Amino acid sequence: MRKTKADNTAGALMVTTEQLMEKLNCGYKSAVSIGAKAEARIYVGRRVWYNVRKVEQYLEKIAV
Repeated sequence: MRKTKADNTAGALMVTTEQLMEKLNCGYKSAVSIGAKAEARIYVGRRVWYNVRKVEQYLEKIAV
């Protein structure tokens, strides 16, 4: 199976871990941690996605 390559993350509802890393401008460990704390992780089969809206709401909530 070939890996899906999507570059339209501007208005995406869900993003992969790599796309979340790019969006947050941070590393793997930080992105996964933020996604878990925001309760935004979604499993579709073996793939892991993150709900962008939940991540954004979490970041707004913890921002000073």
